[in-house]
Formats: sequence, C-alpha cells, structure tokens
Amino acid sequence: MERGAANRAVLPMESTMEGTTLRNYDLLLRHGLVVCQEVSLFVHYFLLAIPGTRRREREPYNTTPLHRVTETLRARDMEMAAAAAATEQPHIVAVPFPGRGHVNAMMNLCRLLAARGAEVTFVVTEEWRGLLLASSSSGSPAALPAGVRLRTIPNVIPSEHGRAADHAGFLDAVAAEMEAPFERLLDGLGGPPPVALVADTYVPWVVGVGNRRGVQVWSLFPMSATFFSAYCHFDLLPPWLTGEPATQPGEAEGSHQKLGHYISNLSSSSITLSDLEPLIHNKRTVKHALAAVSSIRNAQCLLFTTMYELEASVIDSLRSRLSCPVYPIGPCVPYMTLEDHHNMPNGKVTSQADYFTWLDTQPLIGDTDKGMILPWCEQLNVLCHPSVGGFLTHCGMNSTLEAVFAGVPMLALPLLFDQPIDCRLIVEEWKIGLNLKDWTNKDGLIGRDDIAQAVKRLMRSDEAEAKALRRRALELKEASRKTLNKGGFSYCNLSSLMEMARKSR
Repeated sequence: MERGAANRAVLPMESTMEGTTLRNYDLLLRHGLVVCQEVSLFVHYFLLAIPGTRRREREPYNTTPLHRVTETLRARDMEMAAAAAATEQPHIVAVPFPGRGHVNAMMNLCRLLAARGAEVTFVVTEEWRGLLLASSSSGSPAALPAGVRLRTIPNVIPSEHGRAADHAGFLDAVAAEMEAPFERLLDGLGGPPPVALVADTYVPWVVGVGNRRGVQVWSLFPMSATFFSAYCHFDLLPPWLTGEPATQPGEAEGSHQKLGHYISNLSSSSITLSDLEPLIHNKRTVKHALAAVSSIRNAQCLLFTTMYELEASVIDSLRSRLSCPVYPIGPCVPYMTLEDHHNMPNGKVTSQADYFTWLDTQPLIGDTDKGMILPWCEQLNVLCHPSVGGFLTHCGMNSTLEAVFAGVPMLALPLLFDQPIDCRLIVEEWKIGLNLKDWTNKDGLIGRDDIAQAVKRLMRSDEAEAKALRRRALELKEASRKTLNKGGFSYCNLSSLMEMARKSR
C-alpha cells in the first residue's frame, strides 16, 4: 500500500481463537495507515478426534485463545526439555597427548566424569588403542570404565616403539598431523554432539577445533601447577637461561638461583633455575611447551591433576592471572579401581598371611633372592598395600600423586622434563621423600652402597627423619581423601565441570 500497488487491504484484528491481534495494530501505527471499515466473519469450529470416537465418549472441552494455547504448549515443551536434560548424559570427547603418562591421566579423569553421568568418547591413534587394550585385564574394550568408549584416528604420528630417537620430531608430528583426522572423526561420530572437548594441554590444536565448532574446551595439564607456572611466566626468566644470544649470567645469577627471584608467585618455593635447565636447553621442545601454555587463553577452563592442598599458593596465583577458571581435580589417580579390600588404602588386613598370599599371586618373569620382576602391575594397588613402606620413583606426576594418595614416602630419582621440579616438591616442600641424587659422587654416578644407604634411611622406623616423612605422608593421604569426598575442593570442582557440561547442551 505504501508503494501504491494497492489502495485497500484486509487485516485480521481479532478472533475468538487468538484474541486481539496486537502485532497488526502495531503495524498500522508504524506505517501510518488507518482503519476505514470493519467486517465480521463467522468461523465454524470443528472438534478433532481419533477416528471411531463417539460423541458421548468425548471429554468436556473449552475453547481457548490460540496464543494462550501456544504459550502453554511452549512452556510444556520447555519443562519436558529441562527434565530430559537433567537425565540425559552429556557427551564429552577426550583427546590425550599420545604418551603413557598423559593417556593414563586423561583416562583417570574420564573415569571420574563417567561416574558423574557423562558419556565419554576417548580418542587415540590405532596404535594406542592396541596398547590400551593390551594393558587391560581382558584385552577387550569391555574392560574400559563404564561410560567410556574408544574411537581411533589413523597412525599419522611416529610409533611409540622408537619415537624417543627424535622426540622433537614426534612433537612436530603431533602438532601438525593429528588435527585433520580428528576433525573427520568428530564429523562422523554418532549420537548426540559433544558438549565439551577435554584435551591434554600438549595438544593445543584441539582448542582451535572447539572454538571453530562452538564447543567448549577443557585443557587438562597432567603435570604440577608449579611447572605450568614456570612456563606461564617464561618471559620473566633470565635471558641467559632461556637462550637469548650473547647473554651470560651475572655475578649474582646462576643455576642455583631460586625461581621465586624472578616469578613472584613462587617466592616461597624451593625450585631453582637448575630444575628447568634440562628442558629449556631443548629449543624445539620449549617451543611446543610455550604453545601449549599459550593456548589456555582460548580455552574455557584449565584442569590440573594435582590437588589444591599440594599447590594452593601457585593455583591461587594462576587464578588471578588467567581469564578462564582453574580447577585442580586431583589427586587424579585410578582410586575407583581399588576393589580388593587387601589393596584398599584403609590399612586394614585380616592377617599377616594375607601379605604373602597377595605376593604369591603376582605373575613373574624373573625371580631372584634380591627381588621380583613383573611384566605389568596396577601400580596404585601395589602402593596401597599395607606392606609397602617406600617407593623408588622417577617423579612423574602420575606416580607422585599415587604415592601421595597411598601415603607412601618416596625415594626420588628424577630424570627429565618436569621430574626435577616434582622431586623438589616431594623432598623440600611436601617433605615426604628423599632425593637419591644427593648420593651422587663426583663422577655423576650413584653407587650400590649409596643406594642401599638411601633405602635404609627411608625405611628405618626408629629414626626421627623417617618418622617425620611417614607422618607427613599420612597427613597428605588423609588430605587426598578429604578433597575427593563430598564437599572437598576436588569434589566440588568436578561438580562444577559437570554443571558446565549440562548447561552447554
């Protein structure tokens, strides 16, 4: 009408079914048109019923304005959707870094999420699927935790059997080759779409995949929060350490310098620059580590496998620095698999004979008067056995957390990457172990007599030092139970994760 193509129009303004048609009144006002005539039309209504229904069988009915019927149906649909969302399992896709410690940490988290009602798709390469099934008791996917299913991408990265020969090249392949097949896998997944991608921090490309698809990403860092903080503040470290050309340490500087001298949130830490040196001197590895840490700015939350009680000040500092929530969910260990009451961490056994019964049932591939060699064992089950009094460990974070959970003092022998920092935490900050490297001689070796001396020092029950280590280990064991129980820090953080998953559907 405004263009002059018509000079009259008929608009419905009111009906017995819909009531007043307010939107048409709004249109008249908006376009400056006026009502010039009113026409009333009679409408015939028909009652709809299932074929064969007789009049006397029908229920009494009333007519209702259509807009009210629509509102009622919409409200009912929303109620039904809310009820379905409360019972439907949120679908979460997990992507671990292809390394044993990383895969184990991710599987532990997925076990916890599945126990909270999530349906988890665990994505690995075809080679890693074989490794996971080979390490299960039955060699079958049925041995996986309930609620967790395996899905694979092709073997686009170097094999586990030889990747150590070129570790930096392996990291390059993980960064460049896995993303495309993972996206194809996502496109072909059946069932409900994922509400979240939980990815190891060392596969940062998953963050980009989630951002492009509008799916939230939870980044899981399977090492200590202290190690993460060091790389989060990498720009504050001295140039001579980070490898900038033509720089040398000053007179007051050196590898003995405390990390807290450069990073304020580690001011009370015993960590030294020497604990970072083994990794920092590998430039390609550092490049990948920094890319991983940098990806957190685009993730929806950062998860740590540690527990808040172990690294509270560092975690608090990271929460103030990072824009996303930080959730420590540990100790993220497979404690839910502890079924045999002899292996339960309550310290109770029925008799001394139970110790030997348990030991006699373990498979052997070597047996001498000095000890036993087992092809495979459930490490947490072993550590939680009450006859175990000490743990010689390379200080990987998974093993460290399992020892904390079991309340077992450690004899630490760190090798590389994050392990020197973990050793420092174990020995000097948490005070639940001894550093075997303290017995290193001038040739850089640790002799058999020195190892024996270190073991005796750890195991003596009459020495004040050993008693203090054992007492502190038991205190942290108790703290690990509290944080995982209802109301504890880690319990509440896992609840927050599940709430995030359900809200995003």
